[in-house]
Amino acid sequence: MKNVLVLIILVLSSGSTWAQSNQSKSNQVKTKQSKSSKSKNLLKKSYYDVSVQYLVWNELIEASGPSITGDGRFQFAGYQFGLTHNKPFSGIRWVRQYATYLTIGTAKGAGISGTFSDEFKNQLWAALSVSAGLTYRTTAVSELSIFAPISARFISWELASNAAIELDKETSFSAGLGFQFTQRFSTRSAMMVSVAHQFLWEATQWSIGYQYSLR
Repeated sequence: MKNVLVLIILVLSSGSTWAQSNQSKSNQVKTKQSKSSKSKNLLKKSYYDVSVQYLVWNELIEASGPSITGDGRFQFAGYQFGLTHNKPFSGIRWVRQYATYLTIGTAKGAGISGTFSDEFKNQLWAALSVSAGLTYRTTAVSELSIFAPISARFISWELASNAAIELDKETSFSAGLGFQFTQRFSTRSAMMVSVAHQFLWEATQWSIGYQYSLR
C-alpha cells in the first residue's frame, strides 16, 4: 500500500511539473508573439527621421575677368541637417520618403586651366534641398534607398576689393539622383552612407551620417 501511495505522489508531482513547464513555454511563446506583433505594427506606421551627414565632393567653377579665363577645381565639404517623413506601404518592406535639408560648409580650390591660377580657401556656402525617395527594407536592420534631390546653393565668394576676377555659381540650382544604404542599430538609431550625382553641377556627392527616428 505504501508503494502505491508513493507511486501516486510521484505521478502527480511529475504531472504538476510538466504542466508548469508547458505553461511557462506557452507564456514565452505569447510574449514573443506579442513583441513581434508590436514591432510589425510599429514598422507599418508613418514616422519622421532627423539626421546629420557629412558631405564632400569636387566641382568645376568657371572664372572670368579682364585678363582671367578658365576653370578651377573646388572641393566642397559641409554638414547636412535633414528632416524626413517616412510613409510605409505594401506591408512593411517598402517606404516612401519626403525630405528637406539645410546644408552649410566651406569650399577651397584653385585654377586649373587658362589664365586662372588663383587659390581660394574657406569660402562659405549654404544650400536648401528637398528630396523624394523610395526605401526597401532588405532585412530588419538594413535598408536600401533611391532618392532624387533638388537643391539651391548660395556661395559667398570672398574676393579682394580690387580683384579683377569673378567666380561663377554664386547662386545655382541642381537636380540629382542618389542611392543610400542604412544600417540600423535599433528601431530608432542608424548609420547612413550615400552617393548622389548632381547633374547641373556635374558633381558626385559622397556622405556619411547618423539618423534618429521619431517613432
